Amino acid sequence: TMSKALDDLQFRALADSFIHLANESSETISPDHVSAALNYAASRYAAFVASLKSQSHEQYTASKGEAMEFFVGQYESMLRDNLDDHDENYEAHRQ
Repeated sequence: TMSKALDDLQFRALADSFIHLANESSETISPDHVSAALNYAASRYAAFVASLKSQSHEQYTASKGEAMEFFVGQYESMLRDNLDDHDENYEAHRQ
């Protein structure tokens, strides 16, 4: 659907903007440190999103395990896809 396509375009554009910032940062900061900072920022934001979904502190506390499972599962799936992509397009991604 058109809405799904627009959502996908917005998702990719936002992800690309983060990658662009990471690439710029890698000119003066080690890519390992940039990666660690991106992971930290993603985990901070995921915790914030998880807190927004709860109606109380107690509900938030009770749902942390479920949130952890969800976000780790998402990250693992995305990382697997991107590792496969870099494996299949190794030389192109290194330029």
